[in-house]
Amino acid sequence: MGCGGSTENLPSISIVFLDVDGVLNSAQTNMCGIDKEHLDNLDYIIRQTNNECKIVLSTTWRNNENSKQQLIQRLQTELKIDGDINDFVIGSTPLLHDKQRANEINQYFKVNRKQLNKTYNIESWVALDDMALDKPNEECKQIMKGHFVKINSEFGLSLTHAKMAVNILNGNESANAQYMETINKKEAEIDAQTAALYAKYT
Repeated sequence: MGCGGSTENLPSISIVFLDVDGVLNSAQTNMCGIDKEHLDNLDYIIRQTNNECKIVLSTTWRNNENSKQQLIQRLQTELKIDGDINDFVIGSTPLLHDKQRANEINQYFKVNRKQLNKTYNIESWVALDDMALDKPNEECKQIMKGHFVKINSEFGLSLTHAKMAVNILNGNESANAQYMETINKKEAEIDAQTAALYAKYT
């Protein structure tokens, strides 16, 4: 995705808009802290993406300085980021109280367009989130179309989700049909098991 302007001689990058709760942790760990397994799957995305990968924080953790620093420290340590962490985590989405997260992602590009154009050639981007960022309204659907991997908060960021993100970032979206079929099947099984348990105890 180019943001307009000349991209000659600029480094080509891909951006991951990163949520934490339900993505780097899960319901299985009470949505607390950051799980190494999920960081390993994030690392897979970073290593398998054709372009240099950058992170923009879209998580609510960005709004609390202690939580934000904890996250950044874990990213630097676990992902073995060399050099300045600010060259890897390049920003955060703005907080828009009356808007959806998809709007915040869109606003990030609008607000930072000039600086991004001077610094990078943005080839692609993806958002990882346990919320249905594409569902609130038609505007959100259009913003997120082709740029979103919905994470199941029960389990957090899986390797299957990571592979879907890589396919989006590398422009191999056709391969995602197989992954979507697998995920939909698993989610249907989980829903059926949940319904059975509910029926048993009610």
